[in-house]
Order: sequence, then C-alpha cells, then structure tokens
Amino acid sequence: MLLFIVNNLLIIGVQYSEHAQTGKVSMLMNHRIDPQVMVFGASNGETGIASNTIEKESGKTVFNMCVDGTSVLQFGDLVREFNEYSRHCEMVVFAIGPFALQKEKLPHAMNRYYAWSHNTYLRQNVFLNQVPEFRKLKYIPFYGFVLYDSDFYKNSFDGWSRILNRPFLTSNKADQGWASMPIQWGDNNSVSALESLSLQVDSSVVNEYKQLTKELNHKGKKVVFVLMPCQDEGRQVMKGYDQLRKGIQSITAYPNTCLDFSEDLISKDKKWFYNYSHLNTTGAVYFSQKLGRRIK
Repeated sequence: MLLFIVNNLLIIGVQYSEHAQTGKVSMLMNHRIDPQVMVFGASNGETGIASNTIEKESGKTVFNMCVDGTSVLQFGDLVREFNEYSRHCEMVVFAIGPFALQKEKLPHAMNRYYAWSHNTYLRQNVFLNQVPEFRKLKYIPFYGFVLYDSDFYKNSFDGWSRILNRPFLTSNKADQGWASMPIQWGDNNSVSALESLSLQVDSSVVNEYKQLTKELNHKGKKVVFVLMPCQDEGRQVMKGYDQLRKGIQSITAYPNTCLDFSEDLISKDKKWFYNYSHLNTTGAVYFSQKLGRRIK
C-alpha cells in the first residue's frame, strides 16, 4: 500500500510539471497548451525556433513543442493527442533537421513518457514498445521504481511545487517552449571537423509524417514543413540533402507547404550557430523573424 501511494504521488507530480522536456510532455498531455501555431520536432527546432519572436512577427500565438533527440516515430503520438483536443490551433509546423527522416534504432529519454504510459496513443506506440522496460512498466506493479531516474524525481518535485503554488524550477511557459542557447561557435566544444555523412530517408518515417499530415488536415489544421538552416561547411559534407528535400516534398500537397531554409543566407555565417545544425540564441531570433513573416 505504501509503495502504491508513493508511486502515485510521484506520477501526479510529474504530470503537473512544467520544467524542461518532461514538463513539455506533461503540459501537452494535460491539454494545457493550445496555441494557433504549434511546432513539433527535435533539437534543431527546440533551440532554433524562437516562439515569442514568431508570435510578434505573425500575430499568432505560438508554442515550441520540440523535444530533443526524438524521431517522429516517438513524438508522433504527442501530435495525435494534441490534434484530438486542440480547439484553437490553425497550423502545425514540423521543424526538419538533416536527420529527421532517418529511422532511429531506439527511443530517446524514455523517462519523459513514464508518467503517461496509460495514454491510449502511447500504450500502442510501436516504437516505444520496442523497449522491454516500457512494456514492463505497463504490466508489472511498481516496476517504475526500477526505471525512475533523477530527472523523473526532479520533475515530480517541480509538479508538486506548482500544485502547492510554490514553483521552484523554471517553466516552459516563460519562453513558450523555446530552449534558448546563448553559446557562440568558438565557445562550443562539440564543434569538430566533420567527415562525410550520408543522410538516410526511411520510408516508415516518411509514411508517419504523411499519416500525421492527413490526420491534422482532417481536423482543419494546415501543416508547414520547415527545413532548418544548416551551416554551409556542415551541409556540404552531408550527402543526401536532395533526397531529404524530395522526401519532404512528397508529403506536402495543398493546403500544406514546405519552407526550405537549409541554404538560406543565414547558413553562410557561423555567428548564428553553436554547431553545424543548431542555431544559437541570436541566430534563432534572426531566423524566427524570417519564419514569422512567412507564416503571417
């Protein structure tokens, strides 16, 4: 009985969290986000799309729901949950980085989903259910105590602090889901010489985007695919950008559209980036001004 109570208290806390990526998932699952423009994607979009800047330029409410390290096979069911409950959204933006159409071997950061394993969409998510631990979490009592990590406990603390009206950690609401990265190119230790990379386009990933686009259109939402800026030196050694573009273009029939910024002038200058495929804070604001005007 004590374990049952403690486990439920932990889960309730996480479900009310607003902090970091786990907080994003919880805010969506609790139906607390319903902007006119919703952005989904991975880290390229999370750091590169400044929601508040787009809001100023477009005049539409915006939230950045991008979660780092995740394929559409993982975040697709977050899109479905949002599509089902949203009443105000007019447009869904998919931020597309160079690796967006390749198939990842395993899900990333599963702890962000543990508190919502009962959700209809997540319970049936084939990609998540590849991981035995996720299946055990649903069927073995108290198995969560084997899986919960420090971030899970921290987010539970954050949720309870909000339930008690004493928020302790930062909320995603502050920057509307945008993760600002005030790092300059020369200050970033992850920048190193690139060898030739081959970009992969997997049919199962393309089909998932097609299906999501169809479902979003059915609910009256326009879908915009945004090919994110990629610094010139990096893009030149990434073989397969044409295949990436063709893969996206195969999805974007009217009323949807594709905005290709991969070779935009912003890509010529490293001052806008903190690595080859991620914009820094000033780059994100500059890029989002352009994107906001196009969305308007």
